[in-house]
Amino acid sequence: MVQCGCSDGAGAQNVKIKIQDNPRPDDGFGGQDNLEASWVDKLETWAKMTMTSGREVFSNRQTETRGTHRFEFRFPLSVTVKAEDRVLLGTRAFNIHRVDNVEEQNRTMVLIAEEGISD
Repeated sequence: MVQCGCSDGAGAQNVKIKIQDNPRPDDGFGGQDNLEASWVDKLETWAKMTMTSGREVFSNRQTETRGTHRFEFRFPLSVTVKAEDRVLLGTRAFNIHRVDNVEEQNRTMVLIAEEGISD
């Protein structure tokens, strides 16, 4: 796992996050095995986290509150962050929906992610 203790590049960074990968093995037929998720840390860094939207979802006879968050941090040169990865903030998991290399300058990365359980 790569660590970035940087304090510049992405403004006031207020949370320490981990980016995790779920390397599922190839099933031999061009797909991936549906094994239980085993998330692996690949980056730990400080980020600026802001909530961009929230909503309530009624599912299985209960109401869930879901929020979309924006994570901004210094661009990691040593690892690739993908939409299939997830953000971990303590015990909270966020499914990444969008990865943005701001202005394609390899200085700042922004992730748009929704809080929820990744499989």
